[in-house]
Amino acid sequence: MYHGHMRTIFFSNLAGQAAGAALIALAAIQTCAVTEAAEAVPTAAVAPASDRELQDREADRRNLRRIYDAIQAFKQKRGDLPAALSDLFPEFLQDTNVLISPEHARSGRFPSTSYKDPKHPASYSYQFSSAPSDQVLEDGSRPTMKQWKQLQMDEFGDAVPLLRIRWQSAGRGERSLAITCGGEFVESGRYWESDTNVWMLAAKQAPPGMRNARQLRARVMDARGQPVAGATVRAFDRQSEFGYLPPRQALTDAEGFCAVNLGGRLPRAAAIEAAKAGLTAQAVRWTSPGDIPEEHLFTLVKSVTVGGRVVDLAGKPIAGATLAIRGAIKDPVGQVVLTDYDRVVTDAEGRWSSARVPETFESLSLGVTHEEHLPVEYDEAAEDSETGHTVSKATLLAGRAALRMEPGIAIEGQLRDRDGHAVGGASVMAVWSIGDEDERRTQIKRAQADRDGRFRLVVTEESRGWVAAMAAGWAPQARQIAIRRGLKPVTLTLDKPRRIEGEALDAEGKPLAGVVVQAGPWNGLSVLDWRTNTDAGGRFVWPEAPLATVTLTFSRSNLLSTSLAVAEGQSSVKVRLETPFVLSGRVTDAETGQPIRLFKMTIGFSNSSEDDSYRWERYNAEECRDGRYSIRLPYRRGGPLKYLCEAEGCLPAVTPALKETGEQTYDFVLKRGRGPAGVALLPGGQPAAGATVVLVEKSASAYMDEEGQLRTDFSETPSAEADAEGRFQLPASFEPRTILVAHEKGFGQIGVEALAAQGRIALQPWARVEGTVKLPGKPAQVHLQRMYYRSYGRSSPTWPLSYFLTATTDEEGRFVFDKAPPGESRVQVRCGSREMSG
Repeated sequence: MYHGHMRTIFFSNLAGQAAGAALIALAAIQTCAVTEAAEAVPTAAVAPASDRELQDREADRRNLRRIYDAIQAFKQKRGDLPAALSDLFPEFLQDTNVLISPEHARSGRFPSTSYKDPKHPASYSYQFSSAPSDQVLEDGSRPTMKQWKQLQMDEFGDAVPLLRIRWQSAGRGERSLAITCGGEFVESGRYWESDTNVWMLAAKQAPPGMRNARQLRARVMDARGQPVAGATVRAFDRQSEFGYLPPRQALTDAEGFCAVNLGGRLPRAAAIEAAKAGLTAQAVRWTSPGDIPEEHLFTLVKSVTVGGRVVDLAGKPIAGATLAIRGAIKDPVGQVVLTDYDRVVTDAEGRWSSARVPETFESLSLGVTHEEHLPVEYDEAAEDSETGHTVSKATLLAGRAALRMEPGIAIEGQLRDRDGHAVGGASVMAVWSIGDEDERRTQIKRAQADRDGRFRLVVTEESRGWVAAMAAGWAPQARQIAIRRGLKPVTLTLDKPRRIEGEALDAEGKPLAGVVVQAGPWNGLSVLDWRTNTDAGGRFVWPEAPLATVTLTFSRSNLLSTSLAVAEGQSSVKVRLETPFVLSGRVTDAETGQPIRLFKMTIGFSNSSEDDSYRWERYNAEECRDGRYSIRLPYRRGGPLKYLCEAEGCLPAVTPALKETGEQTYDFVLKRGRGPAGVALLPGGQPAAGATVVLVEKSASAYMDEEGQLRTDFSETPSAEADAEGRFQLPASFEPRTILVAHEKGFGQIGVEALAAQGRIALQPWARVEGTVKLPGKPAQVHLQRMYYRSYGRSSPTWPLSYFLTATTDEEGRFVFDKAPPGESRVQVRCGSREMSG
């Protein structure tokens, strides 16, 4: 049987394309279309690189080629790659300046990396060094950079970078230039593994794929249930223990079968597409390791071609507009769902077409977007209507669907200095937010000012936002604006920059070299891309800092990161970085002295150094074995902490209050013991079989839902279920306070000491609460009453339980709570904006 959790997604048009590099290249572009971005950040057309940037990149190419040739000579003579670039000197390279980019030579700052050369400062990261990588393999081992890259070569072949440099490009964000193992240059984004340029290089070589990788067996059938031979089945957006992997494809055999390499033994995510000319392509995506099946069945139906043009309000064609073509289909269980058939881009004449729409399509919708126009949605209807944004089926099939778009909102302006002179060549961006209060997303549009300092940005939403500019030799500047139509030209006046000097020290006041210093929020914006490393004396300089308050972040491996706000007018800072919290020790049996085989360590936090009540985060407990533990806490919570040690059959033990930084040790000696036990009896004296029993600790609480079920709070306090005779045995707990019991026929509460003395708890019947709501001068009916019981939680020694029950009045204003815990209660009534209680 073929199965899997299916999610339908959209496609690029691959029909009719040849196999090989061209197909993989298009597949790479398609993957960008289907990937679900958490934040959709529009960008302007790629800004041209400055003259200096072009000169720097050309010098980088010359340096990379020289180093590459030296590595090849080393390998030919020594039979292996060098462990570090410094191994090339002096026999294969003589001038260490070849390791330094002109950009870094001017600034004196080098990129931060965990695998620096041990002897020489270098701008270019050597990807095959003997330094440990950041990766962890399935067996728990940590490979070297060389071992990791050799594994990646199974998927990327010689397209794996040998040497690489990253830089910030005006208007384009972070970019990288690499020379590959095959000796070719490739430019990519920050993560080369997911860049289409790298994929195109890899496709030329057809690497074998990860050895011993898990396979997905796919079958492609047509609507009549007949196998489809020669269909292309392509896996993209693959992720496994080897990271992001390029697309791979296979062709189905005469029975419609093929196997797809998922890229590792532990695939984490994948999308699979089946396509053949004349049929509607289909794809599924799995985003969780447990969802990826062993087999999957695709059913493809005949397709037709639809098309049209995208134009502006004046009828002029819009090139580069993207259409998401969607329609209604039935999923495998017969439910009608909205699916994405295709994603296409208009040509220079604004024309578009798609051959991936089923011939029986219905309820088609066309979502049109363009970077300089407002998004628009057209729906299939009986007739064409520009004002109603509808298009008919006949018009679509004839390829004459005319889709009009309104222009976007233009933000234009100029950059000047204090004397009124134009400042050219700066990077300019518009920053705004979209979404509601619960889910705000930042949008950024970038451009580059011309030589006269003039700039133009087009955005597609009205909002309040910022215009920001950054130029070499000037302080970053930002101005808040209301983004709306008719916005007047914006003038930004640039000032000379502020120079900020600083020093990073360890906990003992000694200077720290290699600390990464990075610009954080400024004017509420996180758009500054400046960063540097401290020198051997722990010092750093930011020569072009903004004049307003700016946050700096400081980080280094094996130290706690910290942030510091540098106020307006402040020119020097000093910061201390502390070692992270590490707690280690032994856990042994008090009677035998032997190590406890299996135990849990749970962190507890207190809100105040004066409050000895700790909140135990059992949902985040760490399982440890064989009598030893070592726990690292890479963050600070700003208060005292303790650790709770628990093992089955033993009484819990806790550390004293611990400070949040530094290495500390504590050994636990656990005594044998059990938690509270007893018998739960119904109001009539019969055993309360199946009752839920919850133990509430001193620092915790419990709650009851509307169905009368007891639930523990987020600290996951111990619980049990009474057996057929009403007996229950709770796990041993730290500082037990109260026991709560809930059954269909009653509710009970008893203190731990009282249970120990009595050995049983007698439940009381659920209370029935009735009442009537009357409003003076108004009809009696009230739409909703809310009943709150005393809910003091852990702050109350007598009532550690929270309730929230609701009821609705009848026509006479009467209400009833059929199942309420016995005891004092409060009823709150809400009618519109009015509230009453009694």
